[in-house]
Amino acid sequence: MTISVVIPAAGSSTRMGDSKKKEFLRLPSLLFPKEKKTTVLSCVIQSFLVAFDNSKEFNLTSIIIALPKTQNSIKEAEKAIFTSKKIKEYLSKMNVELCFVYGDDTRQKSIFNCLEFLKQKGSPDLVAIHDGARPWIKPTLIYECTVLAKEKGAASPIIPCVDTLKEIDTQDNSIKTHLERSKLGAVQTPQIFNFEILYQANLKAIQENFTSTDDTEIWSKFSDKKVFYCSGDVENKKITYKSDIF
Repeated sequence: MTISVVIPAAGSSTRMGDSKKKEFLRLPSLLFPKEKKTTVLSCVIQSFLVAFDNSKEFNLTSIIIALPKTQNSIKEAEKAIFTSKKIKEYLSKMNVELCFVYGDDTRQKSIFNCLEFLKQKGSPDLVAIHDGARPWIKPTLIYECTVLAKEKGAASPIIPCVDTLKEIDTQDNSIKTHLERSKLGAVQTPQIFNFEILYQANLKAIQENFTSTDDTEIWSKFSDKKVFYCSGDVENKKITYKSDIF
């Protein structure tokens, strides 16, 4: 079964407080400790390559990265990725194609650009979508989620909520609904789907001007199919602010 990975990294990282993209920041490799000058983006790619290396069940064919429409974005991304010599080694050994696609003004549009690119190249059986700023993803979780997606059609990691969440009324700054914490979960990535069904769901979402920050919502709304979950990992955090990287 073929699988492609889509990594949205087209955002501006404004909440980081400086001009440097968070995906390009230095971060030591957890999988290869001797590689101390790796980056957030290279750590993400390492995990997916290791997850499917020597797999008899899944064939990782391509990694697609959505980047900003700026003059040097591809050059900067390549520099950030190939701080890791292991990535060159694995790409060659596994015959995985690394591709860059220009993103758009929203995450949803950026991902659709990547799906369109894959559709034109020849659709994979599965597609995994993973945040470019979520570098601590473990290969074992990637593989577990992929096995579930193969069986069920769509899968995502979820962790229990530790905070008590409330639905709020932004008009008068009041609490609107008291939600039951035991029935809530925080969704993570990778979110892994049957490619063709996800592509059609995204196409319908665009046609109906429906917007979402989460691919599982698009899948559920426009395919009438469930997303199944596996246990996530509290260490699989997303970098949003500068303090997150420490």
